[in-house]
Amino acid sequence: MFAKLSYQSFVVVITAFLMNLLAASITNATNETKPSLLDCTRENPGSPLHEFRMIADLNADGEPDYLLARPPCGNAGCHFAVFLSVDGKYRQTDFVFFHPKAVRLQTAEKEPAILQTYSRKNSTEGILVTYQISNAGVIEKATEPMKPAGRDRDRYDELFKSGNSPLVERGTCQGPTIAWEPY
Repeated sequence: MFAKLSYQSFVVVITAFLMNLLAASITNATNETKPSLLDCTRENPGSPLHEFRMIADLNADGEPDYLLARPPCGNAGCHFAVFLSVDGKYRQTDFVFFHPKAVRLQTAEKEPAILQTYSRKNSTEGILVTYQISNAGVIEKATEPMKPAGRDRDRYDELFKSGNSPLVERGTCQGPTIAWEPY
């Protein structure tokens, strides 16, 4: 089936599939105090299923917001669902694609967050994307090729060094609850 699709069509089909999968996995997320894609009461205890999360105030309202991803993830990264806090509830606004170890977040009081992400294209190069996040959603502001294994090594290291990158955590089911650890 996929052999006859163009690359662009393939990406559209896979993205739609992932969005439907994530939407089906989220149980009443708009009413939850902490959104999650895992339901440990339905998953097999001790299963290798896990999710990634990043918690930060993305829309400058003083409340934590969430970026959540549930594998499949590859070497390039994962599709992270963006959940913004609105009046004490969470609503999913968009998706962003990035590797959990290559993300930088800049926040300022009463200003939209700036999220910079890197996604691998192959073993020597990839794409650096800059997003602006506000209550209106996620806006892609810039995209540029990057070669962290070559000419852009210093820039990549500076962007994604420890302290510039927000903590991405990995959660796994431990009985009926999720256990979180730094990734």
